[in-house]
Amino acid sequence: MSTRLGLVMLASLALTGASASATTTQRCRAVADLLSPTLFHAYPAKTAGGPWRAPDVRFGRPHMYRTLLRRAGKGPPDLAGHYKIVRIGCGAGCVTPTFVDLATGRVTFERELGSVEFDDQIDDVPGIDDFRLVHRRDSRLLIVVGLRNENETLSGVATYDWGEEHPRLIRFVPRSELCRGKEAR
Repeated sequence: MSTRLGLVMLASLALTGASASATTTQRCRAVADLLSPTLFHAYPAKTAGGPWRAPDVRFGRPHMYRTLLRRAGKGPPDLAGHYKIVRIGCGAGCVTPTFVDLATGRVTFERELGSVEFDDQIDDVPGIDDFRLVHRRDSRLLIVVGLRNENETLSGVATYDWGEEHPRLIRFVPRSELCRGKEAR
């Protein structure tokens, strides 16, 4: 019986070792693959031609940033057909993305995106702006690359569907699963 127990334990250890080595040999995910143009096509948005409303900055937090919001909130939308993203600086390599609904003038500060910071442990990829936001006017998709809300566990690539009035997290790939350096190529 002890021989049988020994064989079971050896088999168990072998399986554990095999799964551990399989985990360490998993392929990493390239940031560029997570930004594929086909993703944006899967989340289409109706684009309208205006007329666009100025940001409503009469009260609350928008009032504190009224000059910036009025200046940067002009022009055509750049997300989901009718939103304009205004980047409010919050330090070196940090931004608070603010969303202006040009159809209504409503200004939104999303708690989940209170701050987005550059993360030097995530390689630079063409197509990402200085503040690591990837979006298109004709799509509801918003991809955030970097550190969110000063929380290390939220560093990576977050993909949101900007549906009605608020974003919905679709997928999050943590920094630890992203390719680095030569792996990314």
